[in-house]
Amino acid sequence: MAIDKELAIYKNILENMSDGVITISLEGLLVVFNKAARQILGVDVDVSSGELSFDEVFGPHESEENEAFFDSIIKATFSINTVNNRLLDFHNAETKKTARLSMATSFLQNQEADGAQETIGVIAVFRDVTELNELRDSLSALREIEKLNDELGKRNQFIRQAFGKYMSDEVVDKLLESPEGMEMGGEVKKVTVVMTDIRGFTALSERTAAEVVLDMLNRYFEAMTDVIFKHNGTINKFIGDAIMILFGAPNEREDDAIRAVGCSLEMQLAMRGVNEENRRRGLPELEMGIGINTDKVVAGNMGSTRRSEYGVIGSGVNMASRIESLTIGGQILVSSSTLAELGSEVVLGASFDAPFKGFEEMVQVHEIMGMGDPFNLSIPVVEEALISMPEPAPILYSPLEGKISSGGMKPGLITMVSNRSAVVVFQQEMENLANLKFEIEVIGKSGSVNRSFYGKIMKKYEDGEDGFVVRFTAIADDIKKSLMAMALDQLPGSDKQSLDRE
Repeated sequence: MAIDKELAIYKNILENMSDGVITISLEGLLVVFNKAARQILGVDVDVSSGELSFDEVFGPHESEENEAFFDSIIKATFSINTVNNRLLDFHNAETKKTARLSMATSFLQNQEADGAQETIGVIAVFRDVTELNELRDSLSALREIEKLNDELGKRNQFIRQAFGKYMSDEVVDKLLESPEGMEMGGEVKKVTVVMTDIRGFTALSERTAAEVVLDMLNRYFEAMTDVIFKHNGTINKFIGDAIMILFGAPNEREDDAIRAVGCSLEMQLAMRGVNEENRRRGLPELEMGIGINTDKVVAGNMGSTRRSEYGVIGSGVNMASRIESLTIGGQILVSSSTLAELGSEVVLGASFDAPFKGFEEMVQVHEIMGMGDPFNLSIPVVEEALISMPEPAPILYSPLEGKISSGGMKPGLITMVSNRSAVVVFQQEMENLANLKFEIEVIGKSGSVNRSFYGKIMKKYEDGEDGFVVRFTAIADDIKKSLMAMALDQLPGSDKQSLDRE
């Protein structure tokens, strides 16, 4: 199945090229004879059977006029590590028309398991430059021909390296069996979509130099990519600080959802190494949330004939993104459809219903804390004691719509605090999982200034205090230290030291 999909990608590259492409096996079979090649040469044959020989198709056109054409293909077999670029004519014996070609030819290699290189055929890539040739006395035309030759050479090198890698008997058979392999469009597939996002990244990027942010992102992406490839996931795209990962497209496996969750657990654990390096460099730590959904989507090549990319679309993709938006740093949330694929080895945390824009009914979401065989991974549970403030700290707050504040700021009070959370008393009843922007007055060397931080409402506080537990999603270290200092002022020295060690 994996071979089918990998082949389809290269088949699509060849079939959608405006250049003519011919590949010939050492046995003399036409492995590839794309649409552009048939149009340029004026050769109208049915290639769907996949059983045509080079002599059968081109034998009728063998003539003195086409000597250079046949000579280039024959010489390519013996020109190791060389791409031959030539301007030559092809005369069609049936239509009596002659096309001037800029053609690049080279041999195809297959790498054996022991590393040896085996010549397995010839590839020819060409373009019709008849009109340019008619203007050969024009300097601009000559430069254009040189440019085309250069482009053909580079493209030919790419195709030789990429396509030749898969040019085995098995692969050729697969190509001939399904020549429509990778046309523009898609197919319905069951896919597990993993969406990741760094919590509070927007606020972090606003207060950090751009080059530092980019360096942090690149090291984060590098660490995550290693884990994703380890679990045979497909990185569909990077979206700012987010990663969209697919399990089940383009290659399907029975354990797609299980590998998606195992990968997500290992990604969360890999954040330790990312943050150790950040601390070493004096940079803030990063926290990542992950949302996962399994559903049927449309997967395939999307775009135009000039530029296309493999992707997936459908409500299942949107659902994964919505679930990810509910997460806090270090958390993995999955849909019920994903949970149903995981079996008995999964370790669950809380489950809850959430309303999603665009979905009529409430959606049940489940927190993943770990998984047994075959991964035996778990997310450490960090518990922090909330400390009562000697005097409630006044703050301003505003609900967020997406990442945008929904309006004017309202007053509230912080009554308890820890390194990661706070208990906040609001003027109104609040909904769990709501995202909020806060402002607090911080006293600095140059006086007081209002500073912003962000949080998500987790639950109503139920231990004798009014208010809601808010998990910080983006807060500067100096704001956090200021809040903790206000709370720690009431504690004995030994208790302060114990909390500092946490």
